[in-house]
Amino acid sequence: MKAVIDKVWDALRRTCEQTDEKSGITFCAEKYGQFEDKFKRYYEMFRNDFMTAKTTELDEHKQAAIIIASAIETNAIRQEAKEGMIALAPYAVPLNVSLYFLLDRINEKLERVGEKEITEFFLPFPLACDTPYFESLCRILYLESGGAKETGITYPMSFSVVEWADRFFLLEYILLQQNSINPFQLRENIPRE
Repeated sequence: MKAVIDKVWDALRRTCEQTDEKSGITFCAEKYGQFEDKFKRYYEMFRNDFMTAKTTELDEHKQAAIIIASAIETNAIRQEAKEGMIALAPYAVPLNVSLYFLLDRINEKLERVGEKEITEFFLPFPLACDTPYFESLCRILYLESGGAKETGITYPMSFSVVEWADRFFLLEYILLQQNSINPFQLRENIPRE
């Protein structure tokens, strides 16, 4: 688990470093210990409360949700918002890292069964509005994580690692379908514990 945490932490750092200085994004390296503790706690909670006793490792969509929860709850990424703007980087960076973590794990599975690698993460696109799906997900994270409290507005929403794991499962399914890969066939060819 330590290797996964370190790899994710490094990805969060690199993603922040690649942003423009004017964006006001800060990677808080001193939060590593808190991030590691949160990640381990969510991981064990998920494994103990929702999985069978023989489950040794959580699948990629659950880990992707844990990445987001751990990064947001520890304030690993900060952003100074411009006047009249909402700081979405603390949600966008972990979401981006989680999506690429998910893609990396999917590609590992595809390689084991001899399928071609997926090079780009496909996100659904809205039919009724101009807001990209990634931005919608960031807004949801902002609202569910209590970000709107600073504006004085309260929404009856809360962050759920279980719901985000389910959302990542559906994104994984859509991604496989979009790349003409039958998720059922892939599942049948991956050894189960």
